[in-house]
Amino acid sequence: MIVEKVAGPSCRTEIDRRIIRPLGLRDTRLPGSSPFITGPHSHGYEPVEKGDGTLVPVDCTTVNMSIAGAAGEIISNHRRPRPFLPRPARRRPPAPADLREMTTDTSGDGWALGLEMATLPCGTIVGHGGGTPGYRTISFHALDGIRQVTVDWTDWGTDASPATLALMTAALCPS
Repeated sequence: MIVEKVAGPSCRTEIDRRIIRPLGLRDTRLPGSSPFITGPHSHGYEPVEKGDGTLVPVDCTTVNMSIAGAAGEIISNHRRPRPFLPRPARRRPPAPADLREMTTDTSGDGWALGLEMATLPCGTIVGHGGGTPGYRTISFHALDGIRQVTVDWTDWGTDASPATLALMTAALCPS
């Protein structure tokens, strides 16, 4: 709502103009009120309890996410992930002071300047996670700008944290 007040009529337009197009994110879009995901994609499932108490998977793939607005309407794939921090060979990395500000949790809640932070045995990683009905996604990056991991899964009422933590540690911590 702030973006629309400051920049114009549509947050979707500004995200496309200022982020998606300049970064060349050809497989990223904001579908608006369309409930369909185009191209190859996984299906999202949610457990729903039947009258007899058993859980059955309900396909939640077709859903209008415009209700989430800028908080959850973006759809992308993992065909060609982009590093969060630029690789030194491609671009100049952030200055040490900027990187420190980007990764300093001043409130103690695991967030800094819109980044979610986590601690692995090899140090701090940054990224973001989220979910919609039927889907959960995390994308985290090592601060060296070289290693990253993005994971999707369908939540089935079990805690996926141990498995995702093990996967992130294997992917982001050098051996």
